[in-house]
Amino acid sequence: FYNAHPRETAIVVTADHDTGGSAVNPGNKGQAALIDNQKVAAGNITNILRKNLKKNNGMSWDEVREFLSENLGLWKEVKVKEADEAELRKIYDETIAKKMTGSVTDDFGYNDDAIIVSKAVELLDKYAGITWTSHSHTASFVPVYYIGPRTELFSVNLDNTSIAPKLEQISLK
Repeated sequence: FYNAHPRETAIVVTADHDTGGSAVNPGNKGQAALIDNQKVAAGNITNILRKNLKKNNGMSWDEVREFLSENLGLWKEVKVKEADEAELRKIYDETIAKKMTGSVTDDFGYNDDAIIVSKAVELLDKYAGITWTSHSHTASFVPVYYIGPRTELFSVNLDNTSIAPKLEQISLK
């Protein structure tokens, strides 16, 4: 479409925030694929867990363990060390067993993951040899890729809230 209508088409590709970076530990050869056992994002796992807890009026430790296994591969595909399972069980006893999920919220208020889900994902990352430079949003600029009329408007660092007014400027010409 752009090739047929280059003067009438503006394409913008960007992100709303940066989340830092990741690194794979070279000592964990072949273990990074363990991350493939995580079926959905932590926030979605938390939402499903909370729905199950509400629907079933709670969950036993065995049910939570099975839930984490289904969504993260822990125990089924990823061997969990006794000390790590004990830590997850302690979180269960302090939260879910008391009819609470507990939340981990980042400094920006974006994440509201259940503590047990956050810890389970952290364990999966550890077993996979993956480390993160941030578990939250950062203040780093994100790239803005633009093709269309008036490219000079997009040739500088932009706050993401500046993109819409610039597109409006272009559409008024």
